Amino acid sequence: MRCRHFAAPVLIVLLIATGAGCARSPAPTPVCTLTIAPASHALPADGGTRTVTVTASSASCAWTATTAAGWIGLTPTSSGTGSGSFDYTVAATPETTQRSATILIGEQTHTVTQAGRDADPPPPPVCSYTLTPDDATVGAAGGTGAVQVGTASGCAWTALSSDTWLAIEDGSTGSGPGVVRYRAAAYDGTTRRTGTMTIAGRTFTLTQDGIDTSTCSYSVSPVTFDPCLLAGSVTTQVQTTANCPWTVTSTAPWLSIDGAAARTGAGDVRMTFPSNYAAPREGVIEIRWPTTTAGQNVRVAQAGCLYATSASTMAVAAAGGALTFDVLQQAMPNSCGGPLQDACVWSATTGASWITITSTMPKRGDASVALTVAPNTTAQARAATIVVQDRVVTIEQAGTVP
Repeated sequence: MRCRHFAAPVLIVLLIATGAGCARSPAPTPVCTLTIAPASHALPADGGTRTVTVTASSASCAWTATTAAGWIGLTPTSSGTGSGSFDYTVAATPETTQRSATILIGEQTHTVTQAGRDADPPPPPVCSYTLTPDDATVGAAGGTGAVQVGTASGCAWTALSSDTWLAIEDGSTGSGPGVVRYRAAAYDGTTRRTGTMTIAGRTFTLTQDGIDTSTCSYSVSPVTFDPCLLAGSVTTQVQTTANCPWTVTSTAPWLSIDGAAARTGAGDVRMTFPSNYAAPREGVIEIRWPTTTAGQNVRVAQAGCLYATSASTMAVAAAGGALTFDVLQQAMPNSCGGPLQDACVWSATTGASWITITSTMPKRGDASVALTVAPNTTAQARAATIVVQDRVVTIEQAGTVP
């Protein structure tokens, strides 16, 4: 650095005397450069928060973000020194058109664009509904039908049946004008019945006629059966015209009916039963119809067996031993006896642990029952029974004498 010489020599001498050197210029202030990213943000109509990153050329560079837009909110971090970032918040817009504003960071400009709010959707249509027809009648045989739903386009509706016999086959839901198709099941009753469907909040009523029994007549043949001991079946016939209803019911648990309880028109009634080796029994099948004659009973009397034993009481000593008694049987009526395979079948049983029946069971026809009695080791006499169908044989055993 070169020293400037002043005109006064005295001054020069003074500076040298005081030891001062040449005067220096102050250090230059660093030049700050800022860049931002991104240069813009686009936000939806509902607004939101966004971030801007600031990059400074020097750690000592100070900067501040400012905006004139009242709908943009700057956070406390919107100023700083050196590189950094800041957030801003955009409020929701009530406008339907786009709006924009800027944020200044030093000499940099960040652009904020906000979309306009969608215009209000058109109001939903005012919906009203009509049913054509709103009622109908169907015969006892059942059938199909349709209901026209009248309404404006875009009006939604549903259809629901309240009765199991009235089924919706098509059109359970719809929008705008439409059709509901239904099916009514066949009906074997004699009085009218009604069913309903709720369609678009309105009620459709279907009336179904009952069967006209005024022209129905009935007859049953045969009405009595006398089967023998063995399992089997018997059949009676109901005569009547088509669609005339009737029912069949068994009053005896051992007498079963094949097929449905409710029937129409002519048909057979088949009754089945198991073998019977107990006392004779009788059951009644009730056939009923909706006329003044009301119905007809069918009687089934199945043969059975009578039994006798050669002894009703048998005594045995305390030491026990073997005993035997005879069982006699007879089919009732006698006409159901005959060959051995048609004879009565029976078993002898006991609940006493000290009695053992040694004969093989069951037995058929007349036969003997062999048994053994265990020793009685107590002084107390005891007794037990052996049961053969409806017969009882008592076994009495003495106690041991001390």
